[in-house]
Amino acid sequence: MGLSSILLGGTLPLPQLALLAVGVWVCFHLARGIHQAYFHPLSRVPGPKLWDLRHFHRLHGPAVRYTADAVLFTTAPNKQLDPQSNILMATRCTPFRTGPRNRIGKHPAHNEMPTIMGAVALGV
Repeated sequence: MGLSSILLGGTLPLPQLALLAVGVWVCFHLARGIHQAYFHPLSRVPGPKLWDLRHFHRLHGPAVRYTADAVLFTTAPNKQLDPQSNILMATRCTPFRTGPRNRIGKHPAHNEMPTIMGAVALGV
């Protein structure tokens, strides 16, 4: 069963068809990756590679804010960072939210929750 018989109306068994589909998918993504890495017009512009993020951690410590609402940690959870790093991170980062805070309800316990959680996040 050659390519000419398939093109002339022959059919492939299901396992061979699945294998062909997986092979085409792998070849497509491999060719696309090679094209984007070496032949794309923007291939000479440095991109966000994983090892470039290590540079930020060497400069700024174990916690780096890389977008307005995302922080990247090199250690496990935030509570395992030393408290001094948390305080420095909290004082250097400016919040982007303005206006009144959202409240869950009018009960006083709900209004105190952001204060309590802020103290927990800072390790106070």
